[in-house]
Amino acid sequence: MASYFKIFSLPRKSIVMKTIYTLFIVCFFNSFYLSAQTFIQKADFPGGIRWQGQQFTLGDKIYICGGVDTTDFLSDMWEYNTLTDSWTKKSDLPTKKVLGTATEFGGVAFLGLGWDGTKSLNDWWQYDNNNDSWVQKADFPGTPRYDAAAITWKNDIYILMGSDYDTGTATVYPFNDIWKYTPSTDTWVWTDTFPDIPRYGGFEFVVGDKLYYGFGQNDAIETWYSDTYTYDLVNHIWTKLASVPFTPCEAAGSTCYSGIFNNKIVLLNTDWNADEPDDYHNIYVYDIDTDIWTIYNKANPISWRLFGYGGTIGNKGYNGIGYDYEFDIWYKDFWEIDLAKVVTAIENQFPEYSNIKLNSTTRNIHVELPEKLQDHSQFLIQTIDGKELKQYALGNVTDIDITIFPVGAYVWSIKNNGALIKSGKIIRM
Repeated sequence: MASYFKIFSLPRKSIVMKTIYTLFIVCFFNSFYLSAQTFIQKADFPGGIRWQGQQFTLGDKIYICGGVDTTDFLSDMWEYNTLTDSWTKKSDLPTKKVLGTATEFGGVAFLGLGWDGTKSLNDWWQYDNNNDSWVQKADFPGTPRYDAAAITWKNDIYILMGSDYDTGTATVYPFNDIWKYTPSTDTWVWTDTFPDIPRYGGFEFVVGDKLYYGFGQNDAIETWYSDTYTYDLVNHIWTKLASVPFTPCEAAGSTCYSGIFNNKIVLLNTDWNADEPDDYHNIYVYDIDTDIWTIYNKANPISWRLFGYGGTIGNKGYNGIGYDYEFDIWYKDFWEIDLAKVVTAIENQFPEYSNIKLNSTTRNIHVELPEKLQDHSQFLIQTIDGKELKQYALGNVTDIDITIFPVGAYVWSIKNNGALIKSGKIIRM
């Protein structure tokens, strides 16, 4: 079954409460400085409990709508004013749904697709916050779906991937197609195909003329992903970027919050489909300029939850509500994240990560570690699809000969005391 149905039938793996309590204490002290610098709790969400709702931003306002609580699908919509820290009830969605797709375009929002409890949807609506009204637009012409990605670029909206579900056969059907919607003409056209295995539930950003899409899952083959791609929107070319390596407790998947500032993608409240709860409290930062991931372990001060709200306005990120299905906890808290400070704050809290020096050629990798990381650190090389090939013990200076590997692309990673802290991509030519 798709992960969406966890709330109804799929139990989360049980974890001993003593472990969770110990983890909470560790996370509290490790994240105190970071929280004081960058995370500010705002007014609680006044609507009912929910997860898997839809979200979009218009100007200085955030909109959260629909979703599902313990039993019922919802259609109510709430507006959060970031300037006044206040919530206002707005017009309901035209249809009850979860895991719909929404984006802003030209000062209005477009929202549609999703799941209504029995079937996937292909409806498409325009919302104007000036008169608080919904207008139905041309239906999405592809296969109805939920949990699709959406981005706005120039004069168009792009819908990527997503999934359908057959309740009769309990079969998941993920997609890899890409569609373009032009608001000025209210028309749709198929435009391209994602080059890897179909999936849904990833993160997406546009930087200049490039789309960044990462992670996601395919429950048809019970696989979650940790890879990241960029798509040249002008020339229609996909390029695979660095991945977060597969490990026993990091199988990849979805995030509750993803933001971008100064060419760095920041992920919070990740759901890695893992046995180890530590991963939920990490902050993952991808540097677009260097194609390197840095993982800050136990640095996230916000309680883990899934399918809450996560969005960005200017230099501020917002994260809140959602559901922790591990311990059946519903959240109504709402947080403001200063993205202009968060990366600097975690780099100051973990200065040794920034002092790792790594230079690579097509034949050699040269690694220099700061003193604090010289004990119990390893360098790993994996195939692009996650198969570990070799592990090296790291000291002050380590040179690694990669000519022993066949020509091709590989994922490298650095671990300290078993925790993943850096990863990137190398090319053996």
